Amino acid sequence: MTIAACDIQDVSFSLTGALHHVMSATGHAVSPDDLHAALGLSLMICASADTPTDCWPSLARDAFLPETCKLFGITVRDLHPPEAARGLQQAEAFEQHFTASYLPHIERALENGQAVLAWQGWSGRQGEWGIVTQSCDEGVGIAGVAFAGLSNSEVAYSPEVVALSRPPLQVYVIETNEPSMPGAQSLIDVSLSNMKRAWSPAIGKQFGILVGASAAQRWMELATVNQESWDASIKVASSWSKGCMSFLRFIQQHQGQQTPENSVAVNKMTPYIKELQNILRDVLDWSAGAGLRLTNMQDGRLSDLIDAIHDFQRALEAC
Repeated sequence: MTIAACDIQDVSFSLTGALHHVMSATGHAVSPDDLHAALGLSLMICASADTPTDCWPSLARDAFLPETCKLFGITVRDLHPPEAARGLQQAEAFEQHFTASYLPHIERALENGQAVLAWQGWSGRQGEWGIVTQSCDEGVGIAGVAFAGLSNSEVAYSPEVVALSRPPLQVYVIETNEPSMPGAQSLIDVSLSNMKRAWSPAIGKQFGILVGASAAQRWMELATVNQESWDASIKVASSWSKGCMSFLRFIQQHQGQQTPENSVAVNKMTPYIKELQNILRDVLDWSAGAGLRLTNMQDGRLSDLIDAIHDFQRALEAC
């Protein structure tokens, strides 16, 4: 646990960073680790055959966004269901449809002083979430700030207003922003439930992705192809590691506040998460120091990593 809770610059924390910024703007303090856990993102592992490997940590981040926002006193409205974002990048008519159907809703929200969350489309920051703040004459007609994660500094997001160069694949209007902190037990209940749901086949089907151990196996297959694929894959492993650390901080912060039932679940899962984090740390340290050695991979910590993910999934399913 070497990365501070408010200094997590990683695309997997992009939505959490944007939502945290929206809440903080009202003067409401919320732990980033609480928010990340409640969104079900701490241990989310996903993969896709249609998305570049290093963009995997940005997939399905909004799986539980509306209900989680409601837990924190915020109401959001999606302009289309999350599953509707599948394949939009390849749809030639999407930009015209966005301009005709979605852009007027966004402009109306901005006129009403409502913030708008948008995923992808940001100039130079394509995989990230951001906050649309204004109309403009560039790109697709809207602009705002994009987020690379969470930080106390301005490094984690674009402090300058940037135009969206193409239509975002997902948009949420923040209709009410009156943040409140849920009780510890409700927060833990939702976090554990959403973490389990994030590994379910239902989420995989909804978003058209692989989740959990199936995603990890796909990661392993690509990681061992060549140096280029390894460079992308190690970014994914780094995101997993940061998520593990975030959840361990979350559990530590709320130690002793669980219900008896949740205490049992946490006690069952925590050793598996710690083991997964230990292996991820070794893989990251080994990669930084030794580089890629394809001939040694199957006998080393990468095989241990896949086994640890399978073990965690079994423990999660048993809770």
